[in-house]
Amino acid sequence: DVTDTQKHQRQASEYASRLESIFEALTEGVLLQAADGSVQLCNDAVPNLLGVSRDALMQGGSEHWQGAWVRVDGTPIT
Repeated sequence: DVTDTQKHQRQASEYASRLESIFEALTEGVLLQAADGSVQLCNDAVPNLLGVSRDALMQGGSEHWQGAWVRVDGTPIT
């Protein structure tokens, strides 16, 4: 039924919108990186933490943070 389909699409859209709001509100940096090093997705905290624009991250990949992040024990994340 078309009405049910439209209802489910609207609910899915609302759910996605809520998740996006939560994702962007996080103060922790969250980044999705592909195997080739390209950045697929990041929240607003990542550019702020790294001091680069989101566009630069999306275009430049991991070159912006290599050596900048460390594990809890202090070893570098490469």
